Amino acid sequence: MYAAGLTEKTKFARRLPNITIGEGILRLLLVADFVLSTWLVDNLFHSIMAFVAIWVLQLDSAQEWPPLFGDIRATRSVRGFWGGFWHQLVGPTYICLSKLVLRYLLRLRNRTHLSRALNVVIIFLFSGFVHALVTWSLAFSCGWWEDIAWFSLNAAVIVFEGLAGRMLWYENSVMIRLIMEFPWVASFMGFL
Repeated sequence: MYAAGLTEKTKFARRLPNITIGEGILRLLLVADFVLSTWLVDNLFHSIMAFVAIWVLQLDSAQEWPPLFGDIRATRSVRGFWGGFWHQLVGPTYICLSKLVLRYLLRLRNRTHLSRALNVVIIFLFSGFVHALVTWSLAFSCGWWEDIAWFSLNAAVIVFEGLAGRMLWYENSVMIRLIMEFPWVASFMGFL
């Protein structure tokens, strides 16, 4: 049931005051389902291919097939989710491309606050555009722009987390750290 003037196509953020507990729980469960099913399927195929490459064909060593995902405990922040837990299949490529853009196009020095923030933004823009390209190539006439917006929003949140951490000294504050950890990441992934 939607409030007057709101339809099922109304953006989620505009419906926040009208979201039921049931819809909130469903959204969190869908995020968990997506993350866990992706983790399971990707790890399964990664393990099968590693087995074939290492043991059957004897083309690679075990060191050439590191784990695909990081530690789930890294998901204490959105930065930790993407950089410490989620697969890094294209991460090194995006990082390298971002450093090239920062150094040669924007001519920024390494390790400044601005270059670090822009590095995150550029990496997520690359990811957003690649995801949008996949969406578009699958002949979906809509949805590609949302891919770019979603990854751009993640970049903004990661930059915000870094600023908030420095401003609030949350690394040393148990209360702020608890707010920033799992509930924050689950809420962000489920409700935006």
